[in-house]
Amino acid sequence: AEGYLRGLAVHRPESPDPDAREFLIGLHAQPDSPWNTLAWTTELPERLPPPQARDVVVDVDHQDALEAALVEHPRARIRLAPGTYFGPLSVDGQVLERSEHAPLGTVIIEADGTCLSTRGACLRGLIIRGGDAPAVVAEGGFLRIEECHFEGGTVGLAAKTATIVQLDGVVFEGLSDTAVVLADGLCRARNVTISEVGAGFTLEGARLSLEDALVESADRAGIIAHGGRSCS
Repeated sequence: AEGYLRGLAVHRPESPDPDAREFLIGLHAQPDSPWNTLAWTTELPERLPPPQARDVVVDVDHQDALEAALVEHPRARIRLAPGTYFGPLSVDGQVLERSEHAPLGTVIIEADGTCLSTRGACLRGLIIRGGDAPAVVAEGGFLRIEECHFEGGTVGLAAKTATIVQLDGVVFEGLSDTAVVLADGLCRARNVTISEVGAGFTLEGARLSLEDALVESADRAGIIAHGGRSCS
């Protein structure tokens, strides 16, 4: 995708880069699209079949069932009953969300280190409590986080390897280091609240777009950028 944008800039300089990137974000924004479900090394046929609908829903109410669902249902919606679930867990291609009958704040994922690692997923309505490592580690793909609350630990989200991240209605609170660390990727954050952290966002050659974001208290800075770019 980055190569396409570079070619576009050379051969059609009249096409503004931000507009082209908006289309790129849209391609990545559908969890069921081949952009997010096919491995880079996949041997492609001459004609791709249409993407399958995400029609597998798995209801989970204990740790063993969650671990089994993550392995056995790679593209499912996994709905968690109220309770505490323990990481580290690998979430790749799934939607991980609280059950529709679980009140907000009753589904907790915690670990002494990293709670969740992913190469593309959607997280909804979870309390995430990390430890001495980033609570969520994303390495490529598209990651959407909605209505999640990151509590305590060191770093909330560490996204690297050109990950595309969308945050919507997310709270980061009480992190000793940084709420979000972005390396060589893109993040669009909307309705985000950050408080009692070392820093809000740290950018390493990444792009950050903020809308309705509030950094209430950060010891060092709201945004630290090393070769990155932010806009609001």
